[in-house]
Amino acid sequence: MKSQMHHVDLRYTKEEILTIVALATREEVDLGGHYHCHGGAIHLWSHPWHHAAVRYDSSPLGALYVSWLEERIDRIETEEGVDLAALLHALAMLERKAFGDIKHGVERFSEGHSHGTRDQLAPGQGQQTDERLEGCLCRDAYAPIRPTG
Repeated sequence: MKSQMHHVDLRYTKEEILTIVALATREEVDLGGHYHCHGGAIHLWSHPWHHAAVRYDSSPLGALYVSWLEERIDRIETEEGVDLAALLHALAMLERKAFGDIKHGVERFSEGHSHGTRDQLAPGQGQQTDERLEGCLCRDAYAPIRPTG
């Protein structure tokens, strides 16, 4: 599988970064969540690993890379078949659960409008789409996000 790295500048306070990572750790993929934290990365998975068969079928979606010294997410990695919008949506759902609001993520489906910002992205990013993903992302913040096709 070929992944793509997107350079971003998503700044948070130290408290916010710690809250995001703590929530992702509590929602570990092994414990029924969609995240796996390792070092400075929050890896996102298509669905929880409730048992061996599901773990085998679960697909990596990408990762959010935290720069602890700069208190920001500086890179977002997307796996093949997953667009940047899918990871920004996952970030929006993580932020909403962590803070009660969206700071940098972009909610993909929200009654006709988006929340969050795209101004911290490099030119041309955030506009990418993948036809295999159209319509597959759930409106429910707690539902799995997974590529199709």
